Amino acid sequence: MKTAALMLLSAGVACMASDTHTCDGKVLPKDMVNDDYCDCTDGSDEPRTSACAGLEERLTYWCENEGHKGKMVSQSQINDGICDCCDGSDEFATTAGCVNNCIEVATVYAKEEARLKAIRDEGLARKAELVAEAKRLIAEKQGQKQQWTEEKAILESDLANAAVIKSTQEAIEQSERDEIKRKSEEEKALWEHQQVQKKSEADHRRVANTAKHTVAVQTFGAVTVGGEVELITDLKFTSGSTAREGLSGTVLTVLNEESGTSYGISLVNGVKFKTTDVSHFRPKAAQVPKEPEKVNEPPQVIEAAYQPCVGWQQTAGCDPEGAHEITSSCGHTIEDGSSGYCECRPTPAPQGEIVKHKFTCSHKPFTCQYVCEMNGVVGDAFDQPCPDTFPYPVVSSGSEFFGKVCYNSKENAEAGSGPCGTWCARDAVWFEQHRCTWGCECGDMCDDNDDDEDAANTETHFESVDTTEETFTVDTGISHTRQEATTAREEYNSIQSKVSDLEGKISSVDKELETNYGPDSVFLPLKGKCVEYTTPEYVYKLCPFDKVTQGHTSMGNWESWGTQTYGSWGGQDDLTIQKYTNGQGCWSGPARSTEVRVVCGAESTLGTVAEPSMCTYTMVWHTPAACV
Repeated sequence: MKTAALMLLSAGVACMASDTHTCDGKVLPKDMVNDDYCDCTDGSDEPRTSACAGLEERLTYWCENEGHKGKMVSQSQINDGICDCCDGSDEFATTAGCVNNCIEVATVYAKEEARLKAIRDEGLARKAELVAEAKRLIAEKQGQKQQWTEEKAILESDLANAAVIKSTQEAIEQSERDEIKRKSEEEKALWEHQQVQKKSEADHRRVANTAKHTVAVQTFGAVTVGGEVELITDLKFTSGSTAREGLSGTVLTVLNEESGTSYGISLVNGVKFKTTDVSHFRPKAAQVPKEPEKVNEPPQVIEAAYQPCVGWQQTAGCDPEGAHEITSSCGHTIEDGSSGYCECRPTPAPQGEIVKHKFTCSHKPFTCQYVCEMNGVVGDAFDQPCPDTFPYPVVSSGSEFFGKVCYNSKENAEAGSGPCGTWCARDAVWFEQHRCTWGCECGDMCDDNDDDEDAANTETHFESVDTTEETFTVDTGISHTRQEATTAREEYNSIQSKVSDLEGKISSVDKELETNYGPDSVFLPLKGKCVEYTTPEYVYKLCPFDKVTQGHTSMGNWESWGTQTYGSWGGQDDLTIQKYTNGQGCWSGPARSTEVRVVCGAESTLGTVAEPSMCTYTMVWHTPAACV
């Protein structure tokens, strides 16, 4: 080979000395020689350029290098003024002055070879240990997979049984929910019916009270709202002030529409008050003459409007059909423990049929007045509204009246004396209703002002009306749970969780066993065992098959082996290169990535680190697993 190369080189030298060059049966002019274009198939026209570098037979030169190892150099290195061969034979036509130093080179080379061999031998010994460790790990993982697979099969059988129990109990639970909903819907239908009845009864009472109001207006000679009235008697207030006869005013409103009893009247001097006794007034236009004062006459009894209640008939033995004991008025409170019946008139006509609402000894306190008005419904007497007009005759004499009177306590109301307050007396039954203005004497008309000075600051007292609409929400039963169904669900979910956990473990082992850890899985024992390389600025860390870091900065996460273009590893993966990608992003740059060169080493260490381009790193990993 050396002789052939020298012949070709001689041809090249001759070519450079001549004005023409002949090859392949053609003659090339001198300017086509060494023009960096290969015109001859043997490359002889380009002895001084690399244009024909692909023609290995012609463009290489063999250095004998006696005393050391021979080597091949390219044509571009021949006679280039640089000593590439230790024997200097590549510079035969130059004055480079190359000397033969092959003996010295061989000595250095031998020492390096011995060092590398020692590393390789130690690495191979350690590699054998890694192979044994890898075999144990694989067997362990396969055993775990087998165990988990068997446990999963048992749990899946249990899960199927639990699903049947869960389905059965949930079906029962759903039927119970449906029953709750059905009953609730029935209750709503009954409630709606009762609401209709209540409204009808309220409308009935409203009509009845309107009739009472009409009678009262006719009886007292009052006028409609907005009408003018005048005093026909002097009115004295507890403060000492007096509203004189002849003083005119305006009827503002009827304070209680349902009972139609209490009038709000404003006098011309601004005094406002409410009263159930309008006998002190007359319509201004009527000019009714003042009646002469009657002396020593008994109080006048004015017949009230139609009342539905007749009275209470008490019986013996807690039997409403028992022997008659006593008769009580409509307003008398019937306590728990008394039996009998309320007599009621269903129509205004006196000759109307008497209806009996019967009671045993077990009931809430009530009055027959309320029972008759509510068509037999029993209510708590102290929860009943306090009407402004008696449902029976009103006794009136002078400025005194016996009707709705407010006291500061139930006891004072019962006694009929004491300071004004929120308790009102209606016969022997007391109800909490309006508050009389302070300073009024119970039994007197309580106006809304203590004196004329406060008149401008006192507003007429009107009773508020609750307009809140009641609603009924159907219970769909969705919140109902059956204990057996709850237990079945918990058992099913518990087994399902265990199955999912085992599936995750099996999947992880499968992925581990499918990963290429090199021949005999020699790299498997090194997975996750981190190695470091320290510089004055940073600490670099490589955790094989996991990640690469620079301090706290990610330089990439495990992606794959390199892709080989030769077959020394017997597969598609290049086991001399590892790729770590998708690290922390650089400012205005790409995500960091690292390429790790894997070389033979006596032990696992991290070598030099470089950054050939922005945020792209290289490092060398020495490991026994790479020794061959």
